[in-house]
Amino acid sequence: MFGDMMNKIQEAKKQVEQTKSELDNKQIEVEKNGVKVVITGNGAVKDIQVPTNFQQLEKEELEDLITLAVSEAVSKSIDLKESSLKEAAQGMLPNMPGMDNLF
Repeated sequence: MFGDMMNKIQEAKKQVEQTKSELDNKQIEVEKNGVKVVITGNGAVKDIQVPTNFQQLEKEELEDLITLAVSEAVSKSIDLKESSLKEAAQGMLPNMPGMDNLF
């Protein structure tokens, strides 16, 4: 029984590592009034683009748009990562009380 549980834990660990690797290849794009942010499923910012008419925007307005776009992209990245890791580990861990809320 102990060996079987260790095998399941090792299998779950491999699945989680594979999922983290796959998240590096998934991209989330968010656009807010011309400001575009691209971020990976693991939260790495890949690109930020500002609108071509950014000179017409007030400095504070541009900063706010960038902040909003980055914040939304990060939030979506966190949600994607959490759901992907939960899915990867689901059914891999032993059925023990309290373990269902682990992820």
